[in-house]
This record gives sequence, C-alpha cells and structure tokens, in this order.
Amino acid sequence: DGGLRVLDAFCASGVRALRYLREVPAVTWVSANDLAPAAAQLAGANARRNGVPPAAFEVTCGDAAEVMRAHARRGTLFDVVDLDPFGSAAPFVDAALGCLADDGLLAVTCTDSMTFSHQREVAFQKYGAAALGKHGRGYVHEMALRMILHKLDTCAAARGRSITALLSLSLDHYFRVFVRVDRSARGALGALGRSALVYQAAGTPEFHLHPLGQPIGPEVARALAAWGEEGRGCVVGGPIWRGPLHDPAFVARLRAAAAEEEARVSASSMGVADEEATRDHQGPERREEEIAGGGGAGNSGPVA
Repeated sequence: DGGLRVLDAFCASGVRALRYLREVPAVTWVSANDLAPAAAQLAGANARRNGVPPAAFEVTCGDAAEVMRAHARRGTLFDVVDLDPFGSAAPFVDAALGCLADDGLLAVTCTDSMTFSHQREVAFQKYGAAALGKHGRGYVHEMALRMILHKLDTCAAARGRSITALLSLSLDHYFRVFVRVDRSARGALGALGRSALVYQAAGTPEFHLHPLGQPIGPEVARALAAWGEEGRGCVVGGPIWRGPLHDPAFVARLRAAAAEEEARVSASSMGVADEEATRDHQGPERREEEIAGGGGAGNSGPVA
C-alpha cells in the first residue's frame, strides 16, 4: 500500500537505517533514533551526504523506550522495529511491541553474554528465566537464544499477540533473532505451551526439557530419580522458548536471495576483471626502462 516503515531504535551513525532505505525497495520511510546527540547528528549528516530525501528519513534523539512509546501514542506504527543496543535489549521489548504493526517484523540483538552463562539472578531479572551457568555450557548459545525468544513471546502474550521465530543467530557474545509478531488471542494463550523448563543433571551433559504447566512424564521422572540415586542432583533452568528457532520457508527464501545476490556480485566482479584484462598495461620490462631513465608519469627524476 504505502510501502514499509522501519524504526532503527539504536541507529549510531545511521548506516543500517540508511541501508534499509537504499537497499530494500519496499521500504519508503525510516525513523532513526539514538540517545547520543553526536550519533543522531551524524546519522542526519550521513543521510544528507547520501542524497536521502528528508521526507523519507527521520532522525530523533532520545531514550529508545520513550521514543517508541511516543510513536505508539501518536499512532505511528512500524512494519519493522530493529533493536540493537549495547548489552541487553530486554528493557526495550515492550515499548517496541507497542509501536510494531500487526504481522510486523521485530529484530532483536543482545550482547550480554555473561548474563546467559554466569549470572542466573540477572538473567531472571532481565529475561524471566534462570540461566544454567557452567551446568549448561554445552548448549549455552542455544539456551541464550531460547531465553530471548521466551522474553519476546511472554511480552507479546501480555499484549494479546504471539510470535513466530523466523531466524535465530549466535556468534561469540552476539545473539540476534528475527520474529514475526501477529495479533492473536489464541496465539497469546499458547505462550504457556511454548515454554519449557530445563532439567540438567549436575556435572554431566544429560538434560531433559519439560513443558511448563504439564505433569512430569515417566521419562523425566525416571531421569530425576536416577540422578538422585547416583548423587548427581539436578539444576533447573528456564523457562525457555521450546518452539522452532527458525522458519524453514523463511530461511529457504533467504538462501535463494543470498544466492541470487552472490551471483550478481560475482558477475559484476567478472566484468571488472575483464575490463582490467583488456587495458593496455605496461609490461615489467618497459616499466624498468622508465624507472632507469627517470621517466614515467609523475616522476620528475632525481633532484640534485
């Protein structure tokens, strides 16, 4: 209808916000925000340097949560909201959902890796889930992604909405998820069924997932009894998101788009290579003669 509207709530220099506008044809308006005045000014300057029409690019300077709530109060809704702060995005999730349109895309980055690996109390405070620390080190990255998704799902459910995980990525201290957010009373009620506790045997890799709110099944009961008899004990983590981390159809489309772009770049590179190959380049012998004789463009020869 009117094109896609994107909010980059932590824009820094504005590079990502500008790339949304310049590289995604469906995007027609971007709002870029940063708390630092210098960053907001730089984002605006970069937009002008790139010839972006003022009507297509807005820059604001303020606390991301307050800016997003202000958008919601004005009825300004976005098709894409991108949260990429320093550290945890958890404090900004609810405000982001408030200004995200139905069937919108929420992109969330968290870089507080210590929270997911060692700080159980902090993890529960931020994400409503207990991390397993050293006991779950074999799957700490996946656990972190599922804790983030659980946070998004429960926040969405409180607003009568539900999420679909499209893509979930982790690398070192960096965690990024992309979810579609729909308005669905039934989907919101299903948040409980999408949550699970993690029963981790202390000191060993063995663990079991248990759906939240469900009776403990015989498999988990036997495992808990065996761990107790063996003196290993059990550490409980979560609740976490127990649904898929990715949407297969979405990932397939991404792969196809990436292959198409790679082919385009490769063809462009070959064109440059062909152009270079057909130029009248000087051979090494000729160049050596010029150097010996003091000739060549820009060479004034030895100075006495």
